[in-house]
Amino acid sequence: MRAELLSLLKSLDKLSPDELPSLLGELEEVRVRVSLRMTAPVPAQSTPDKLLSIGEAASILGMSEDYVYHHKFPFTVLLGRTKRYSARGIEAYIRKKTA
Repeated sequence: MRAELLSLLKSLDKLSPDELPSLLGELEEVRVRVSLRMTAPVPAQSTPDKLLSIGEAASILGMSEDYVYHHKFPFTVLLGRTKRYSARGIEAYIRKKTA
């Protein structure tokens, strides 16, 4: 049994009868959360985000390289003095704009 549960079991004798209903409510909340966690779908293993060059980003966005370079987009990543563009960020940006 988990150490956290063992310490709870040991402290049960110290609780007054008035505190027991509250404890049962808290235990029920834990039980429900565990049940929900067990039935939740397992998140898919995500692939790492790819950082694109300005040419690749401009091509996907259908914009000129000059326009992409000179505008602040939420998917721009600065690596020192080099700008790269998050592929996932571009996908999210396109989804948001076309929704």
